[in-house]
Amino acid sequence: MKSFIYVISNKVNQDISKIGICEETPETVVRDLDSTGASPFPYKLEYKALVDDAFLILQAVRRLLWAELKNIGSGWFYIPVEEIICLIRHEISQAIVDKYMHETRTGSVDNGFVVMLKYMDDVLPFYDDTLSRKNDLQEAVEVSRHITQIMRYEYTSKKKRGLGITLLSTPR
Repeated sequence: MKSFIYVISNKVNQDISKIGICEETPETVVRDLDSTGASPFPYKLEYKALVDDAFLILQAVRRLLWAELKNIGSGWFYIPVEEIICLIRHEISQAIVDKYMHETRTGSVDNGFVVMLKYMDDVLPFYDDTLSRKNDLQEAVEVSRHITQIMRYEYTSKKKRGLGITLLSTPR
């Protein structure tokens, strides 16, 4: 199920960020937080991405943060916004690569760039017809950078073990 994963911050403490998921737009979550009056400054939506299986990605990020004892409670963590956004992008990228690698290992799909783009659109859709929701193109660029790093690591580690995989940039 496609949901938004988001990061919210507040001017009161810039080293604390909230990460969560919602089916409606994250702007409504920010409005709800603002309406509580819990902070003298308004909350700011720092990041949002429409993602398939957002709950799994959220849990992966939270597990990493819990392991480092950065949890405050209720989805708030002691971590700067830039770092948590980087973690989210990495986990989204890892989900795309895992899906791609699983399908290519089973032989059910061809090993190529077009297939990777299909999985990218499955996990991080550019447009969702049901509610006219979409992701920013810049987000796709950032996730692509993470995918490239993961694939480079996958390729070099498997090559060292003698398995080898076809690089995405290898011409057919």
